[in-house]
Amino acid sequence: MWTSSPHPRRTDSVASFDSDSISDGANLTYYHVYIPAPPHWNPKLAEQYHLDTRNFFAWMFCKPIVGYSLGQALVSLAERMAMYRSAPQDRNVDDILDYIDEQAYADFRECPDHALGVLLFAEQHRLQDVWTDAFVHCVGMNDRLLSSPGFEVSTTRALIVTSQLTGCPACQSSIQSSDHDGETGNGCTTRAGRTTVDQFSG
Repeated sequence: MWTSSPHPRRTDSVASFDSDSISDGANLTYYHVYIPAPPHWNPKLAEQYHLDTRNFFAWMFCKPIVGYSLGQALVSLAERMAMYRSAPQDRNVDDILDYIDEQAYADFRECPDHALGVLLFAEQHRLQDVWTDAFVHCVGMNDRLLSSPGFEVSTTRALIVTSQLTGCPACQSSIQSSDHDGETGNGCTTRAGRTTVDQFSG
């Protein structure tokens, strides 16, 4: 699991749901919301559906997400945001990048779970600068990646291992020759860095 300091709730566009509410003596209102999984789904898929729903509200209230791995949780969050919000997908990706910064998931130092998680998210959404930053940290922490559940779902496992064994020059060559080269995304781990990425994608 991952932790971060609390942040205020979001008030931008999200879906609205029917719910029951009750008030207590302190003039506080509590909402009971239930969003059912598709009725034809098996218990395992239904459990994942509820977890993804929980993580959407965690994003909405600036709380940490949970799941089997950070990468899968971030990818599923993007899918759920596309389902519940009217915003275009690029806006959802940008909002998740902001969320990654807020929750300190972009701090990869001595944290293979963060590096692998952001790497998977960048792979899914073709974010070249984000992917490169996370990948380099994964190579540097290669001996610790096996203990992270995110390593099992990363499609870059072989490239990480090969780059760690052959050294930095080969690592750079592999990055430039990978599918991510020439497919520049529109995101970066910092807001200031996005201007540079946009120059390549414009």
